[in-house]
Amino acid sequence: MSKFQLPNMKSQLPNMTPWTAVAAALSATFAALPSAHADEPGTDPSTPAPSASAEEQDSVRFRGGVSAAGGALAVAGFSVGLGGVDGRLGVQINDYVGIFATPHLALGGGTHNDVSVFTGVAAAGLVAEGTLFDRAFLGLGGGAGYIGSLPSAYPHLHVRAGGYPVVGDEESGGRRTGLSVGLDLRVHFVLDSMVVQPMGTIGYEAF
Repeated sequence: MSKFQLPNMKSQLPNMTPWTAVAAALSATFAALPSAHADEPGTDPSTPAPSASAEEQDSVRFRGGVSAAGGALAVAGFSVGLGGVDGRLGVQINDYVGIFATPHLALGGGTHNDVSVFTGVAAAGLVAEGTLFDRAFLGLGGGAGYIGSLPSAYPHLHVRAGGYPVVGDEESGGRRTGLSVGLDLRVHFVLDSMVVQPMGTIGYEAF
């Protein structure tokens, strides 16, 4: 009768000591555990980085805008219609305060004592303006301008108020953009008279 022999198991097992086996088991265990930093923002590519703080977003930036304008020029019971364009170019200090130049050009006409009258206003000034809740604005400033055929520029007071019925998403640095609707009132001091120029405006604003 032939002898039954067990296969040589030692030759078929990996060549490792008991300590090596323990080390391999521990390594596999720790590899399967989640990383200790997995919950920290920004360490996981699928986790969006935290957004900048409000202070970082609310920074000094360019301020600009342009509007179509329509209104009148009135003095001593006489008025003519005007249509023109307003510009705004300056700096937005923060979300609440801006300072900008206000170039303005308007042309129009009417009749006075059955005589056709054609006139215009070319003016520029500086306005400081406050913004409330990203939706409303109120500004005050002044400047100087030419009216009609008068040979000299005369000073004016400029008040503007209105709102932004449509405001887009904030851009880099906190800049907002939107549709601007408002009323600009200029009071020109011409010699001994005050010439009043109310103008409704609608346009685009980056603030």
